Amino acid sequence: PLTLTVFEGASGNYRHPKAVPGAQVKAVGFPEWAQRADGDGNVRFEGVPADSELIIEASAEGYHPSRTIIPVSAAGGYAPIFLVQRDKVDSITRFFTKRPQQAGKGILLGRVFDPETRAPKKGESLELSGRKGQALYMNALPDTNLKETAGTGLFAFFNVSPSYRALKRSGSPFSLLFNVRPDEAQYVEWGRGGKRKIVGSIEDPFEQRGRVA
Repeated sequence: PLTLTVFEGASGNYRHPKAVPGAQVKAVGFPEWAQRADGDGNVRFEGVPADSELIIEASAEGYHPSRTIIPVSAAGGYAPIFLVQRDKVDSITRFFTKRPQQAGKGILLGRVFDPETRAPKKGESLELSGRKGQALYMNALPDTNLKETAGTGLFAFFNVSPSYRALKRSGSPFSLLFNVRPDEAQYVEWGRGGKRKIVGSIEDPFEQRGRVA
């Protein structure tokens, strides 16, 4: 089985984010798995193929829809899904950036964490491929004068033209790849899971044997 919880992205209390009861959640290609989240924001899909990936779409009244790829192991899985409030986006883009969010453009919002302490990290700058200008960073309120994350770790890119985009974090050799879609909002918590090792192998699909890079 796969269990998902729908939360509000960029919640004021990152330790206890607000759930979104009644959110509509569905797996692309599996219409029989469409469900509404319960009072705690949870949904549960049974009979999910093991060692697979599902494209999960979530939506709720008053929130921008989102689409997320969720991996499922043989033992099942759990993942949070985040939705971003429309009113929050409208307020920030009208009164702080002075560039209202446009129809047909995407949103990328997130919070940077220190992987050692798993607390929001101050002093990080972020870049988005194909995008001129810096991210918007937020303290108690969004501040267009900030050049890096404040104590909240929050950042945002609004009015992003739909495309595949790479998000890069200062001090890290890695990037995160996003498919920015029209009128959707994606929220990411970068570094909250701490540091982990990935163990695996690379296989040549044509020769059906492992390769060493």
